[in-house]
Amino acid sequence: MKEPLLKSFVMTILAAVVGAGLGVLGWIFVAAITPPAVHTTILSQAEVVLVTEGMGTYNFFLSPIVSIIILAITIIAAIIYIFNFFKSLNPDFGLRWFRTHTIKMIILILLALLCCSVAVYMVFTPVPMDFPGFETLSILAVVIGGFSTGAMWSLAGTTETGSTVPSIIIPFFTGVVTFIVWSFLTYCATYFCFDWIFKLVTEVWGGWGEANLHGLFIFLYTITASFAWAFAIAGGFALVLNPAKIDVKSRLHFLIIPLILIIGVLIFLISFYGNAVKKYDFGKKTLAEACEVPEYASDTLIVIVFGDTGGTFIEKWPLSVSAMSFIEAFEIDASIPSLKKIEEYVNSHPQQTLFTRSARDALWRGYERNWMVRKATAYHFISTKDYLITRMLFLLRLRKAPVTKETVSYADHFSDENKYSIGINGARSLAQIYNHLGMFDKTKYWALKSEKPEEIEISEYPLITDGIVSGKIMLNEKPFRGRVALFSTETDKVTTISGIMNIVDAIETENGIFSFENIGEGKYFLAVMIKTEVGPSGVEVRNNSGVISITSKTPQLDLGDISIIIK
Repeated sequence: MKEPLLKSFVMTILAAVVGAGLGVLGWIFVAAITPPAVHTTILSQAEVVLVTEGMGTYNFFLSPIVSIIILAITIIAAIIYIFNFFKSLNPDFGLRWFRTHTIKMIILILLALLCCSVAVYMVFTPVPMDFPGFETLSILAVVIGGFSTGAMWSLAGTTETGSTVPSIIIPFFTGVVTFIVWSFLTYCATYFCFDWIFKLVTEVWGGWGEANLHGLFIFLYTITASFAWAFAIAGGFALVLNPAKIDVKSRLHFLIIPLILIIGVLIFLISFYGNAVKKYDFGKKTLAEACEVPEYASDTLIVIVFGDTGGTFIEKWPLSVSAMSFIEAFEIDASIPSLKKIEEYVNSHPQQTLFTRSARDALWRGYERNWMVRKATAYHFISTKDYLITRMLFLLRLRKAPVTKETVSYADHFSDENKYSIGINGARSLAQIYNHLGMFDKTKYWALKSEKPEEIEISEYPLITDGIVSGKIMLNEKPFRGRVALFSTETDKVTTISGIMNIVDAIETENGIFSFENIGEGKYFLAVMIKTEVGPSGVEVRNNSGVISITSKTPQLDLGDISIIIK
């Protein structure tokens, strides 16, 4: 028993070293991380630079010398493993066999290189991630790898006397089965890393929605450990399935270590999964399921848009939004009752789950969908701490927002160079925001920090920052009750509401009277949200406001009575 167990132990360790080595070498792909030139946090920027430039205590991360050493150890361990395995197939396998079987040796080496190439491809290609044509390539890789393994085992099992291990069919069959087992274990390890761990790192353990070393190293150490155990188990099963003439008792002894590893891994995975389900809502698939709200729109909003003169049109907005997480989007109902439930979910999970960030994203998008702009802005600001993309969208919002102390405070927050690495693109955004706010000293400061300062318009005269758009809306001869919104536009012809990010402000009116204040200089148009279904005859709008221009000549506009007749 000692000899089979010792051999199994040695072969398992060698296989684990190969798997761990490939996992560590996979770390070099992190060098592809390039921080965008816009509003990353100072801490995130510093840590990304630390990784990509190999500075300080993390110099080993991308050190060429260390990478070469790890690669050499991995190759040597793989060669020793393959040699020992072939030796178990054929006792005559060795230097003498190489000298007397030159052609077979060359073919064997080529097959081994092919098999190793396929193995490396499968290790460094995250199977669970969905890419076009990927499934076909993975199946093809398994077929090629299995065939190569079977061919190697058959060739190496041939002795000098010409006898073969039981039959040429058996090495092929056991080789293919072994490679399939290895492929399955590699898939499981990859799935664990790129689905379970990646989700937890990006949504919970990473600390925030940007690159940081804490989450990064959790992910990378997991890759190394996962491939080590996958290779170790596969290496043990290779001995069990060895087509050489080995008695059943020895095969059972070979099976002990792989079974111990499998049991250990299963205990770990069951415990890990149970804890993740309890703490992080891991077992739930969607945001809607986590928050217990409908996944699709429960209602549809009817929006009447006052476009260019004579160009009134109707849009139907399903009351749902697409809430973003780091790696996927969740469709979710955006009715007020659903948004209240999402708020309750966020407040009841202070220690963050897989869905906390997407829930916060759903809140600002949902309230904006309902034209509750001030509440949407407040939640949007909170969400800027989660993802870089929401931060960029918030900066876009500020370029159109009413010119208030609150808007200025938001702009000042994101221009704090002690908090953010602004970058050339971020500087451009800030220059445009401060120009909209009429703060020209800051506009010039940030314009000079941008990539192309000459392309940024800086007004030579004071811009209007206290514009007013007012009026009254009548619906079927009665004062309108509902929401009125002001949208920004870049053109004189409005054919659609291009997106919710163009909304400037919205008002809930009980008597049809509305007044938008602190409006910056620019072009705008109005829209109203109604609950009445519109028939095929559509609507008639009298005194259509069309495109509204706030300029130094028209800083305040009273649009009078706008009458909507639903036919």
